[in-house]
Amino acid sequence: MTIPKKIKVVYLDHSNDFSGGQKSLLTLLSLIDRNKIDPFVVIDSLALKTEKELQKLNVSYAKINYINTKYLEYILVPIVILKLFLLTKKLKCEILHCNTFKSGFMGAALTFFTSYQFIFRARLGIILLSHGLLDWIIFKRAHLILANSKYVKDTFVERFGSCENVKVVYNPLPQKFTLNTSNQFALRKKYFGNSEHFYFGLIGRIESFKKLHDVVEAAEILIQKNNNFKILFIGANSAAEGDTYYQEIQSQIKSKGLTQFFEFTGFISPVHEMTSLLNCVVLCTEGEALSRGVYESQALGIPVIATKSGGNTELIIDEETGLLYETSNFKSLANKMEILLSDRELQKSISIKAKEKIFELFSSENTIVKEMNEYHRLTKIG
Repeated sequence: MTIPKKIKVVYLDHSNDFSGGQKSLLTLLSLIDRNKIDPFVVIDSLALKTEKELQKLNVSYAKINYINTKYLEYILVPIVILKLFLLTKKLKCEILHCNTFKSGFMGAALTFFTSYQFIFRARLGIILLSHGLLDWIIFKRAHLILANSKYVKDTFVERFGSCENVKVVYNPLPQKFTLNTSNQFALRKKYFGNSEHFYFGLIGRIESFKKLHDVVEAAEILIQKNNNFKILFIGANSAAEGDTYYQEIQSQIKSKGLTQFFEFTGFISPVHEMTSLLNCVVLCTEGEALSRGVYESQALGIPVIATKSGGNTELIIDEETGLLYETSNFKSLANKMEILLSDRELQKSISIKAKEKIFELFSSENTIVKEMNEYHRLTKIG
């Protein structure tokens, strides 16, 4: 009996943060068919959380120093590329799947010296968040670009014209979340002490591009109509930015006399138990490709308020599967928060409809199966 050949896929992820990109990769690795795919992951030497999660999944990995040091990371990138060249050759890599922008640039460089297929997972719209010439190099060298959303693909089309090698494949989503009731109880006791309060949550790292200060401005407007709420920032400080932006937000809250309405929880894992206890999740980021914070919250039945930008409009129909507001419009955000806070029937309706839409949109046929089919197409196996 002939044993079917497995496709050797090497995944590169340079980040030492643990956020949406890393969670998406881990979800993918948890769902791929190991009888057909032989995965290997190369992570940064400081990506300790990602390392622990890979160990849980029993996925082989290696750690290298991606030199994530400001001013040096691109100057010294040839050293990292050489390390990756030697490692991928040793592993007999067939597909190089780059999960982050910096690793994508390195993958593009490696195509000049190797014969394997290069896949880049595009997580950002390249118009709003442009990397200039580097975007063009990745686009020209990639055999396949997996766009996180239709919005991301549209930005490639806008920049480079018709793009046959750019395909929309959503990140996979577990079809069922198992929540730890003990964790929920402990979190409820610690952060949700007042059962009369309406709890808004902003999930993710504390970093400037997420525009978290918008919700502080909105809260100042909201308290004029309703002050029966609390806003939780759920996430750690960015490894890249340190605590600078965190301190700015703290100062903004204090100067407006809003301290009683806000709380910073720091990093919480697993975050799903925390999300499940919220009344609403808020996303202030402009041009977010497709936020895990949005669609995982919807899958858990939690209503979402998000900016009318990026991939959010693919996930949210305003006042049907969520609420949308114009980016940086504090009054609009405050109005949407007040609408949801005051209308429990709308909360319930949005929760039901959003959950149905998300599990249809993120079906295995639209995510994991679609991606695996691309692997087989590129290697002409299966």
